[in-house]
Amino acid sequence: TVTGKGKYKDYSGTASFTIKMKKGALSSVKSRKKGQLAIKWKKDSQAHYYQIQISTSKNFKSGVRTVDQVKGTACIQKDLASGKRYYVRVRPVRRVNGKLWQGAWSSAKKVKVK
Repeated sequence: TVTGKGKYKDYSGTASFTIKMKKGALSSVKSRKKGQLAIKWKKDSQAHYYQIQISTSKNFKSGVRTVDQVKGTACIQKDLASGKRYYVRVRPVRRVNGKLWQGAWSSAKKVKVK
């Protein structure tokens, strides 16, 4: 609520806002060593941390692993099956007054693990 001051003191108004987080932006996904993926994404100034999803299906229906990455713009995921194809996506997350605001998932990138 906004209330006027001085000669505008008789005026007041109410406004509501919808805050949308940006869509995640995945930079690269590379197979590093046997059973490992190196994942990089672009920094979002609104994000407190990021969620990363890794799946064996391109529609993320099966074999899904979700990881909360506290800070930074890169991580290494270990313990993946060698020779398998994985799909990876990322999204920014912000905590406001105890609630989580999540951006949209980035487009998925596929990679075959060494």
